[in-house]
Amino acid sequence: MSSEKKHNGIISVWKFIFSIVIIVLHAKAVNFNKSNLLVTGGSIGVEFFFIVSGYLFGKKLIKDINTKEDKNIGSDTINFMKNKLKVFLPFTICSVIIGILALTFFHNVPVKPNINSIYDMFLLNMTGIKYRIINGPLWYISSMLIVMFLLYLGEDS
Repeated sequence: MSSEKKHNGIISVWKFIFSIVIIVLHAKAVNFNKSNLLVTGGSIGVEFFFIVSGYLFGKKLIKDINTKEDKNIGSDTINFMKNKLKVFLPFTICSVIIGILALTFFHNVPVKPNINSIYDMFLLNMTGIKYRIINGPLWYISSMLIVMFLLYLGEDS
């Protein structure tokens, strides 16, 4: 067996389809007459992505458990989270900054009330901290990373 990663084409097709469904549902928020665009019940796409993310995470966790000889759960968890955050943070930081600018310039919302949206920016929104939400859909990534952090941290038990 080669060391190449296997690619599941069927899962990729479903990921594409559910991505489009979720985009259409989110586009409903900017649709002025709020009509039901093309899909109903499309929030099932969120559950699909939770299942796929959970499966891939579980697969990685099992691999890490079975291949690491010197297990240091603290540093392993920190390294895992650093790698995940490196992927997401450039996008979340940009999206929150653009959101703050849009609120300021197009809706005349002062910048000061939006300063505590730093929790949104750094994906801490599902920790329970109360703040002004700038990019609502970030709840998904925040939830996923918090659960992955807790599961990775607890993998030794």
